[in-house]
Amino acid sequence: YSRVFSTGRRSYVRQFNELYYARLNELKPHVLRHAEKRWSGKGIKHTLKALNVEAGETTYIVGTVFIDSSKKPSTLEQVEKEHWISDPEISEGYRNGAETVFLEDESGRIVLVGDVVNKSLLVSGIVAAMLGKETPDGSFEVVDMCFAGMAPQIALPDVTEDKYVAFVSGLSASVECPVTLEMQMLAEYLCGTLGAASAQQPLPAQIVQVVVAGNILSLPTPPLGHTEDARANDRSATSALVSAIDSYLADIAAVVPLALMPGAQDPADTSLPQQPIHRSMFAQCKQYSGFRSLSNPAFLEVDGHVLLGSSGQNVDDIGRYVGLPNNGSGDSPCELAARSLQWRHIAPSAPDTLWCYPFSDRDPFILAQSPHVYFIGGQDLFDSGEALGADGQHTTVVTVPKFAQTHSIVLLNLRNMKCATARMASMSAYYTSSSTAGPRKPLGKSSPLANSFSLIEYDRDLRFLIMDCPTNNTIALYLKEFVRLNVTDVVRVCEPTYLRERLETHGVRVHDLPFKDGDVPPASVLKQWLDLVNERLGEAVSESADQPVPKTIAVHCVAGLGRAPVLVAVALIEKGMDPLDSIEHVRHKRRGAFNNRQITYLADQYKRTAASKHAKVRASPMNSMASPHASASPAGSGSAVPAPKSFFRKMFGSSH
Repeated sequence: YSRVFSTGRRSYVRQFNELYYARLNELKPHVLRHAEKRWSGKGIKHTLKALNVEAGETTYIVGTVFIDSSKKPSTLEQVEKEHWISDPEISEGYRNGAETVFLEDESGRIVLVGDVVNKSLLVSGIVAAMLGKETPDGSFEVVDMCFAGMAPQIALPDVTEDKYVAFVSGLSASVECPVTLEMQMLAEYLCGTLGAASAQQPLPAQIVQVVVAGNILSLPTPPLGHTEDARANDRSATSALVSAIDSYLADIAAVVPLALMPGAQDPADTSLPQQPIHRSMFAQCKQYSGFRSLSNPAFLEVDGHVLLGSSGQNVDDIGRYVGLPNNGSGDSPCELAARSLQWRHIAPSAPDTLWCYPFSDRDPFILAQSPHVYFIGGQDLFDSGEALGADGQHTTVVTVPKFAQTHSIVLLNLRNMKCATARMASMSAYYTSSSTAGPRKPLGKSSPLANSFSLIEYDRDLRFLIMDCPTNNTIALYLKEFVRLNVTDVVRVCEPTYLRERLETHGVRVHDLPFKDGDVPPASVLKQWLDLVNERLGEAVSESADQPVPKTIAVHCVAGLGRAPVLVAVALIEKGMDPLDSIEHVRHKRRGAFNNRQITYLADQYKRTAASKHAKVRASPMNSMASPHASASPAGSGSAVPAPKSFFRKMFGSSH
């Protein structure tokens, strides 16, 4: 199946009419066979060419549907726009009752009219047979229609035990938040480190294939045209995002076979079929034999089951033709996908309103065989249904919701072809270790937050906890760890995503110190932050004899990779740590922390306050871990021993 959607050596000098001719020539015999079976017994004859229809005679003709609508996008108009760098603007719907519907074949095109046309779901590019007769004005009044029907299907394999395929779509990892809490929970679930909460849920060991159906990344908008501003052309953040996702997916691919499809947001072709994302982007993933980078759409085989998948662009575009009320469609993406199987073509609107490669000798979107499963990624909601063919074909159709919005995946049981969802934001979907008796412990791998928390030692009586952003759905899990780590305060430097009362009712104080994403803290935020640190440190020193676990201040932004680490690094610098050592130390604990702007600020621009420059610093755990390269300073020395030249020292030198 790997070559079905391959474009091979690409050439864009061809015209799209060759694709339409190839489609009509291949599907016409199948449509005619269904039309003859449906209408020939009634004495109705077939007119070979649309323009040869005789007035007043009931007949049927076969051709390609074309819908002329002012609401359809115009590529020429978009090209005329200055600075055009993106896809044409997409209309919400192409049909509003004012459009003209044609049927076109080799001889020409004829206008289709009648209630059947108005009430049927018709999409540009469908090959269909129309039964009716010519009207006095030369139009063709349709009274019935039929299509190619479902393609042949191989027998469904006999599976006697539960085996699951996990479908994921729309991770939408961003520069600001490469790996969210829900994504981390998903990875740990698929890898079997979380397990299931009930006997009704599939065990991770029963998952035999993971499919990521598009929109893995949410890349930042590139700068418009050429710019002399080096910061605008900086791609380091994007490179770090790709590296983080490669590492994330590699953790999954190491445990379970992983297939990856590109989507509209990913670094791949805009036109369908999107070719596989280049394996060079996945330096870690490609080391595992179970990792496959697929096209979009794509076929794959799992334990004898034929799966066909799309990242959603084709079904989304079909949905824009629904428009009219009572047009015979259930309007849901699942229903639309099932109908495309009956048309024997999964992307009929290409190339009219859906960009595609100009194939000349074939149309890869025509189905030579019906799959056992047809999944559609990038949808708002989960849904499942069936497509049934006249010859016993049976295809399970599944729409996969966007994970970034729903935190849900779809699990398909190959034994009975039934689907269910697992929601990562629902804590009932997971279990955590119940061995919590005895003294409180540091965060362990039994918690789904193990890779979301970074604990930074500041003083023997005070610590910092850098983390990503909780939500109202996940705050209960955070609270459990806050108790374990003796978190007394939470500082949020981003917009609120949860009710502060959820924490304050448990004795955790919430402080809002927001500032711009990717930026450095203003003076007002720094003052409030350092006042809080000093206040808690003073309390911790006086209560140290009664505190078996040091006090902890938690601080978070969205992903815990920019604004939150900057505040912690500032506190370490105020404590006496060298600025470059503070950067390296936080990054050692929190991989990917800081952007270039923040590194420059900490290394070259931030100055310790006058009070801290002359303050006597007590011996503390931090003094012995100021840098991965630093030696322990003598007790009470007041500062850490300078570290050897590091990467940051080579870049920036030392200004303190």
